[in-house]
Parts: sequence; C-alpha cells; structure tokens
Amino acid sequence: MSKSRRVLLATAIAVGVVLGITLPAQARAEVARDVTGTWEFQLSFVNCQTGDVLAGPFRGLHSYHRGGTLSEQGFSVGPPPSADRTVGLGIWRRQNGKTFRSHFRFYSFDAASAPLRRVEVDETVEVDAGGATLTAVAVGRVFDLTGTLVATNCLAGTGERLSLP
Repeated sequence: MSKSRRVLLATAIAVGVVLGITLPAQARAEVARDVTGTWEFQLSFVNCQTGDVLAGPFRGLHSYHRGGTLSEQGFSVGPPPSADRTVGLGIWRRQNGKTFRSHFRFYSFDAASAPLRRVEVDETVEVDAGGATLTAVAVGRVFDLTGTLVATNCLAGTGERLSLP
C-alpha cells in the first residue's frame, strides 16, 4: 500500500473514531431540544380567558414521531353518553427553539358504539432546557356529526418524557 493511501486510511479511521465518540453526545443534546418521543401529560380544563382550573387533572400519552406525526391517547371526553374515543392522530412541527405546535383529532362514541362527535386539538408545548419535562396549552374544538362547532375547551398542564429506568 502506498504511503498516501496509508495516510488517507489512517485519517479516515481517525475521523470515524472521533465521529463515533462525538455523535452520541450530539444526538443526546438534540433530543433535549426536541419533542420527539413519548410523553405522559397531566392536563386540566381551564377557563380560556382567565386560565383558572375548571376540571382535572387528567392523564394522557402523546408520542411525537420523527417526521412530524403524532399519536395521542387521552381520557374519556365527557360524561355519558360519551363512553369511548379513538386514539388521536395528527401532526407536529417546531415553531421555534424549544417550542412546538401540534394538531390532532379523535372521535368519540356512545356506549352502543354510535359516533357522537369529532374533537380537534391545537396544542403548543415548550420543552425545558434539560429535555425531560414540558409545559402545554391547548384548545380543543368539539364538532357534532354535521360538522357544527358545539364547544371549545382550553387545557393547560405539564408533561414528562418517558425514559428507561
């Protein structure tokens, strides 16, 4: 092997070793600034004008997937006849820095599995500097089967990133 090839190979190996050591740390730092992952939320219904807590808190799970999609599993959407609901599905994007916006929807059903309503949620979350917790505010719009807006609910709360013990 020529001297120039050996130098090139040694340089490539050295770069690979350096990148192998630094990329995991960079990836961890990026996760701390990102919302990607699964979060356990604790949200309360709040007065949209004053922010006063009206009901709750309620728990739910949100998974922000790479590529900008979102899965959400929350609590029941109200007293009977609302007996069940689908998983929420939607999209998210970075608004700026550690602030993210999302939009998702789900459907609710009565005890006989007849559809009742569609709920659309617009949410803003801000991830803390360490990437382990976030704060959330959301507006949920409830539509009847004809598509008529029948209620608007505001929510606020916090979330914790799920991690391995």
